[in-house]
Amino acid sequence: MGERIHLQHIRVGGKLYTSPRWIEEFGERLAEADAAYFKAYDEATTRTSAPTTPTRPRRRTRHPLTDQQEAERRARVRAELDAEGL
Repeated sequence: MGERIHLQHIRVGGKLYTSPRWIEEFGERLAEADAAYFKAYDEATTRTSAPTTPTRPRRRTRHPLTDQQEAERRARVRAELDAEGL
C-alpha cells in the first residue's frame, strides 16, 4: 500500500479552499504515486512464476431435474423417511 496523497487546502470559516496550482501539484503527485505502485506490482508479479489459483472453488451450476428425476428423488426421500419411521 502506498502513501496517502493529500490535496493542499486551507480552511477559512468552516470552508475548505484550494488553488489551481495546488490542484495541479496534487494531480502530479497522484500520477507519480500510481506509476510507483504499478511498477512495484509489475515487478512482484513477474517474479512469481507459479500460476495463481482461485482462493475459493468455483460454484457448480445446478441443472434443473426433469420431472422424472424429481419424482425419483422424492420417492427415495420418502423411502428413507419410512425406513427411519418418520
